[in-house]
Amino acid sequence: MDVEPTPNSTGGGVTISFTVEGITLNNGDVDFFSSTSAILSASVPTIAPTNAPIFDHGHMIFDQPPTLEAIKMNEYVQKTTFGEINNPNFFFESTFSDLIPNKTYFYIAYIKATSNGEDFLSIGSRNVAGNLVIDARSFTTISNNFPPGVSTLSTEYISPNLFKVYGIIDETSESTIQEYGFVWKEEFNSLPSTSDNNGKKITGQNSTLTNGHSFQENISVNPNKVYTIRAYAENEFGIDYGESFTIFGDYNWASYNSPPDGLFSICHEERFVNNDRDWDTSGATNFNINYTLSTSGNYYRIDNNEDNTPWNLKTRDIDLAGLLNYQIDLDVKVSQGDFSSGLRWEGNSNNWGYFFGFDKVDKYYWIGYWDTAGNETTIKYESAENILTANDYHKLTIRKQDGRFYLFIDEIFIHDFSDTVLEGDWIMFRCASNSDVYYKNFLVKSFGLCQ
Repeated sequence: MDVEPTPNSTGGGVTISFTVEGITLNNGDVDFFSSTSAILSASVPTIAPTNAPIFDHGHMIFDQPPTLEAIKMNEYVQKTTFGEINNPNFFFESTFSDLIPNKTYFYIAYIKATSNGEDFLSIGSRNVAGNLVIDARSFTTISNNFPPGVSTLSTEYISPNLFKVYGIIDETSESTIQEYGFVWKEEFNSLPSTSDNNGKKITGQNSTLTNGHSFQENISVNPNKVYTIRAYAENEFGIDYGESFTIFGDYNWASYNSPPDGLFSICHEERFVNNDRDWDTSGATNFNINYTLSTSGNYYRIDNNEDNTPWNLKTRDIDLAGLLNYQIDLDVKVSQGDFSSGLRWEGNSNNWGYFFGFDKVDKYYWIGYWDTAGNETTIKYESAENILTANDYHKLTIRKQDGRFYLFIDEIFIHDFSDTVLEGDWIMFRCASNSDVYYKNFLVKSFGLCQ
C-alpha cells in the first residue's frame, strides 16, 4: 500500500490516505440536485482486491471545505455507506435528502480498504503543483422561493352536464401547497385564473405533497356552453397554472342546431373568388359540362348536361384525415336536376368517398358512399320536403367528432353514422347528371388544431 507521508492522518484506528495501491478512485459528479436533495456519483476504475480488499464505499458531504481533521473527526453533514466492491469499473451513486435550500455543500467520495491487517480510508484527491490535495467538490441547492409547477393532463366526458378533469403537481418546491384544483371560464381558448370571477373547484388546501402528485375533479357544466379549464396550484411564493383545455357540455353534436360560439377555428375558407385552380374540362371527351366562376356574386355554377354522369369538382386540397373533430359548411342551390347534388368528401382518389346532397323536384336528401371498388351504397334516402324549397340556397353541414358524422340541412339535424369506410384528404362538390347547381360559402372548420 502506498501511503503518502503528508498530509495523511491517523485517528480512531483508521489511516486516511489519498492513494491505495492497486485502486483508483474518481470523485465523480453531481448528477442531480434540487432545493432539498442531491445525487452524487463516483467510480472505481481499477481495483486489485488481493492487495487491498474494499469493504466500504460512499460519499460524505460537508457544509464547508473539508480538512483531513474534519474527515478524521467525522464532521460531515451526511454520509452514505454501501459495503464491498469486488470488481473494477465500478460506478456508484449516493442520494442525499433533507438538505437546506439555497445552501452550498462540499462533497468527497471515499473507499475503505484493508491491507496487512490495517484499515485505510482513501478519499478523492487531485494534483496541485505536484502535491495531492483533497478533491472536495461543491454544489448549491436550489432556492425554493418559487411557485409550484402544475400541469393539466386531460379531460374526460362523463355526461352532457359533467366532465372529469385530471391534473398533476410536477414540482412542489418543497413547500406547503396552500391550495390546488381547477379553474374554468365560459369562453373558448381563454386563460382562467383564481383572481377572475370564474368557476373554481378546490381539491386540497394546506397540503404537504410530493412531486408527481396527481388529482382529479368532476366539473358540472351547462350543456350549451363552451368552457376553458386548467389546473392550478399555489404556495406562499405564488401560483402556477397548467395548460388550458376546452370542454363543451353537449358532446353529442346532433342535439343542437349549431355549435356554441368559439367551438371551431376556421382552417379553410373558399368563396370561389379569384380561384387559381384550372377547372376547364372543355377538352374532355363526352363531357358536356358548363361551369362559371362568379367574381361578383361569390358563387360557382356547374351546369351538367351529361346523362348518367355525375360531376365531382375537386376543391383545393384540404387535409381532413388527421382531424378528429371538424365541420364542413356549403351553401347549395339546385336550379334543376337529379338528387345527390351537394358534397362529396373523404377519400384519397376519385374512386371512393361519402356524399351528401339533395334534389330539387322530389325534395329528398341522399347520404351514401362509394367503396374502394367503386360500389355505391346508400346510407340514408329520405324526404326533406319540410326543409327543401325549389330555388333557394340550402346549407349543408357535415360535422365529424371522434369518428362519427353528423349531417344537417339548414342547421336541422338529418342523420348521423360512424366513419367505417375510409380515410382521406379531399373534398368534392358533387353535381348530379342533368343538373344545374350553384355553390357558395364553403368553409372547413376544426375543433382543435388545424392541419
